[in-house]
Amino acid sequence: MIDIKGNIDHVRVYYYSNEHLFRSELIKLGSYEFYDKYLCNLTPREYLDFLQLLFDDIIERTTIIPDEITSLISYMLGKEILTKQEDNSFAISENIFTENYQDLTKKSITLNNIHTAKREKNIIESKIHNKKALNKTKKRL
Repeated sequence: MIDIKGNIDHVRVYYYSNEHLFRSELIKLGSYEFYDKYLCNLTPREYLDFLQLLFDDIIERTTIIPDEITSLISYMLGKEILTKQEDNSFAISENIFTENYQDLTKKSITLNNIHTAKREKNIIESKIHNKKALNKTKKRL
């Protein structure tokens, strides 16, 4: 189980020590579910620290940048970070950070609120569904 929040003080070491686990979870879950499961509980400062780690990771790579990492960054920023080149290859956009610190902080809070609202909606829908199923069972008896 990935624990970013519990390892935020040494997240760089934790990430690189568990990189395979991070990537396999990200591939399995996708950006939305990964964020919901592992990043939604981060404070804005922790969110920015983790985002910076992901940027450092792709900048430091000398090999192909994993699609799942760029997808997660794009999801976290709310915009595509790759641009298509003339030769049909992709490169990291030059103007990724057009926002200031406050905008990025607001973005993390908004993402967390969206995920929280979605979870609460799912819980309510589940309770309504269970109540309807229980009522049908009672009527049969």
